[in-house]
Amino acid sequence: MKKLILSVAAIGTLCVSNITAQTAAKPAEPASTQKAMLTPEQEVENHIKKMDKELGLTDDQKAKIRVIGLEKINTVRPLREQEKTATDKKGIHDQIKAANEKFETGLKSILTQEQQAKWADHRRAMEEKRNEQKNTAAPAPSGTAK
Repeated sequence: MKKLILSVAAIGTLCVSNITAQTAAKPAEPASTQKAMLTPEQEVENHIKKMDKELGLTDDQKAKIRVIGLEKINTVRPLREQEKTATDKKGIHDQIKAANEKFETGLKSILTQEQQAKWADHRRAMEEKRNEQKNTAAPAPSGTAK
């Protein structure tokens, strides 16, 4: 009887530890999913915090960026959703590009010359980082087969 109880306890322990290991091994949600869960207001606030840290924005600048940032996000988010099922992705890309350009134009009218220079440097650095990530993520081309 003792052996039966010990066997059942051992099997139960193994089952519980296996279930615990499976739930602990679940990967965290990707950043893109987490970003999609943010409200437009939260996304803009995060963007403003990063810009403030980088550029030292005034309260007036933050308020103006908040307005144009919300406009951009509220324009681009639905386009990104349409892009998933669209056959004419170029048209959607053009609309997204136009929204981004409108945001950048508005930003230039808000930032000082010094802030614009810092922002341009920051954008270049981010672009380089993004290109490096793309290059390392892409498989190396194989030699030509004969």
